[in-house]
Amino acid sequence: MPKVLSYVDPVEGFRGWLVYDTDECALSAGGCRVQPGLTQGTLETLAARMTLKQRLLGLNVGGAKCGIDYDPTAPGATEAIRRFFTFLHDEVLERYSMGSDMGTRWPQLEEIARSCGIPSIKYAAARAQRLADGEFFRRIQLMTTGVGALAVHQRRAGAGLAHATLAAARHLGRAPDELTVAVQGFGNLGRGVAATLAEAKVRIVAVADADGALADPDGLDVPTLIAADDRRLIVPPGRGASSSELFGQQADILVLAAGGDAVSEAQAARLPARAVVVGANNGLSPAVEGALHDRSVIVVPDFVGGAGGTASVDVVFGSPQCPSPEQVLDRTGRTIGTLVTRVLERADQDGTSPRTAALGMCAESTYTPGERPYGASPFGDYGRPDKGVAAAAAAPRPAARPLDRPVPDREDCPHERSTVADSTFFRDLFSTEASRETFCDLCKYQRWLDIEAALSLSQAELGIIPQEAARTIADRAVLADLDFALLRREMAASRHSLVGLLRTFQDHCGPAGEWIHYGATTQDIQDTSLALEMRGTLTMLRQQIREMLAPLARLARAHRSTPMVGRTHAQPAVPITFGAKVGSWIDELARAHDRLRETQDRVAVIELFGGAGTMAGYGDRAHELIEKVAARLGLPVPDTAWHATRDRPAEFASALALTAGAFARIADEIRTLSRPEIAELGLAWTPGTVASSTMPHKRNPDLCEQVRVLAGLSASQVTAAFHGLVSEHERDSRGYRLEWAYAPDAAHYALAAARLTLGLVRDLFVRPAQMWQRLHQQAEQVGTERLMLLLTPALGKQAAYSWVYERSQRAQEAGRPLRGQLLLEGDLSALLTTAQIEEALDPLSHLGHAPCLADRMAERAERLLADPEVPASAVLETVG
Repeated sequence: MPKVLSYVDPVEGFRGWLVYDTDECALSAGGCRVQPGLTQGTLETLAARMTLKQRLLGLNVGGAKCGIDYDPTAPGATEAIRRFFTFLHDEVLERYSMGSDMGTRWPQLEEIARSCGIPSIKYAAARAQRLADGEFFRRIQLMTTGVGALAVHQRRAGAGLAHATLAAARHLGRAPDELTVAVQGFGNLGRGVAATLAEAKVRIVAVADADGALADPDGLDVPTLIAADDRRLIVPPGRGASSSELFGQQADILVLAAGGDAVSEAQAARLPARAVVVGANNGLSPAVEGALHDRSVIVVPDFVGGAGGTASVDVVFGSPQCPSPEQVLDRTGRTIGTLVTRVLERADQDGTSPRTAALGMCAESTYTPGERPYGASPFGDYGRPDKGVAAAAAAPRPAARPLDRPVPDREDCPHERSTVADSTFFRDLFSTEASRETFCDLCKYQRWLDIEAALSLSQAELGIIPQEAARTIADRAVLADLDFALLRREMAASRHSLVGLLRTFQDHCGPAGEWIHYGATTQDIQDTSLALEMRGTLTMLRQQIREMLAPLARLARAHRSTPMVGRTHAQPAVPITFGAKVGSWIDELARAHDRLRETQDRVAVIELFGGAGTMAGYGDRAHELIEKVAARLGLPVPDTAWHATRDRPAEFASALALTAGAFARIADEIRTLSRPEIAELGLAWTPGTVASSTMPHKRNPDLCEQVRVLAGLSASQVTAAFHGLVSEHERDSRGYRLEWAYAPDAAHYALAAARLTLGLVRDLFVRPAQMWQRLHQQAEQVGTERLMLLLTPALGKQAAYSWVYERSQRAQEAGRPLRGQLLLEGDLSALLTTAQIEEALDPLSHLGHAPCLADRMAERAERLLADPEVPASAVLETVG
């Protein structure tokens, strides 16, 4: 029987539920749905379907679903979800691995979870899989990393559905380049399947969603369709057809990627497709599915074709080594392709429908108490190597002590968290999980081992060291397997930042250890590690900017003509529009994005030049070696050593400070315009949030202020960076040891500022009525430039300025409206008509090109978002 946790919202009274389909599993997984009219019964059905997906894949996981009966487009949706998360807090930490679903987005849920003290919506999976926090966050970061025009979390289910389609095509005897496909639904699932199929050279001949359909027998331009909008299909006037016409299009396979009961019985009777692959929950009714089966149309049911999201989580957490974003999608696709092939083969063998065959396979799958949830699917593709790396990586690791568990006794406190970036209580104001993982000292040591492994493997390929030694070094390059007591002794004895680790690693590798670090110098390893850390930080920061630009572009469009007071030096100036103000934010962020990309190209490069930069220790094949190692690490090769030239890390710190400054300008403007005496903008507020310990009414803009604090701290790191620019001769430690302090802090502050700013712009609400009221109150002041320009033909510009200046200043001194002062002096009517006077004092007559500028900046943001140049990885990839 399902286990149901029921929720009634204390503020608005709406209902919500968390449904566990079964109570036998230590971990259950499923999405969070926000939908008007949602019922407990709907969630129970969906949770049962999730169980089918988990069982079919052979995972040690149960099915679950949660959701609230609420409109996701309502202004209060974010706060409504946040209150629901407070109710779910313990479940998400301990047992419920949440995903996104109808009415929610992955980044949105992650941000809300963090604001409620939940590290991630998938944190329960980390505990069940027994992953240390650093490793978990390294892996979960994959979900928000871009591959092509979409992030992994947007493509993963679609990648599975696409490979289900390809498997069905193979069953029909059709090669990808001969295949034609129609896709119903163009949300994340439909866009993901279309993108993956297009990459496989499949011809997408029709797509449809609620707004209409597009068809072209020669194939649609899928990348352009995906880039056009992130929410819906854009149907140009005169080109589209009704959504229902999709089902009459000639295509080998119809893919259902949105909505339930998508095909009627009448449409099924004349459907030209030879196969229907269902990815959307309840995409076909039982009657329609039966009718199609009777017509010998292959139907891959929803819990099979739609299992890509579930399979992707298995790949992310079950793979022995952290995969790359591309590997997540590839392995997810292969898993689902293998699964669908097996289902169709069994259906043929048993003479049944694919649904019956799949249900039979589910019934044969059992839950094993005590086993890890992921990594043992019979269909899973985990990228395991042939030798000992898999065994070493899969071996149990001691569970990390949760960072936020209180220390019971002062005497027992290890005193490990003495900086604000690592503080148990304040860290999320000054750093992010991703930045802490990137610069964690244990993760850094593991990264050094990864680089040593990449060096050894590359040297073996070139015959510089023995193959077997290199393989042993690579297989055993796992920090958790080293003798930590010996490591501490060696570090204390050597008083060297790397030698203690190398000696301990050598002991762990046995005879092969003699070949560790062959020809390299310490700074080769540490600078290359820094390059990977800078690359990861810059990539994540650019991704955060891209996530900001989408809501900002929508604001610029929506408020292109919303008039407000333009202010200079905190005083009324001339009328502007809010869209134009947002456009200036977009402009600065777009430059920051470009600057970070250019910085990454210059600073994130390999260092492998030996003791004094001559590469002498690597022998005759030194240049080949550095190219091979660089390729393994995904880093460019510089022209020469940079041991003594520390402008790269300094440029990194400078670029981060400039970017944090851009965030601070936005946050500071939001703070000012949300002041009660202005109140043109509003900030999200959560019941229970406290702004003052003594003044109960306060709602302080603390996040805006925190962004400004972080920008100041970011700027302060540049001073240290510039002090490190001078090194003596071929190198010394005075420059690069400064980087040990400022590079992590620069990353912590910039990424924290980005996360907070993203939350501010997403949750910002605009008060156009207040903007108009303030503008109306100050209409005469902001109209003086227009009045001067209308007088210029009669008086000349300078004389017109003096004329208006004298009267406006006298009006202010007398506390009199400008209009009253002009009537009192009585000489304006000789110069301007009544209509011209009214025009001058009408603020809407002097908006200039503000709406066009807002449009231009929105288009710039949209072009940047549509640019296929998306980071291949937002995490630190090392040995491949």
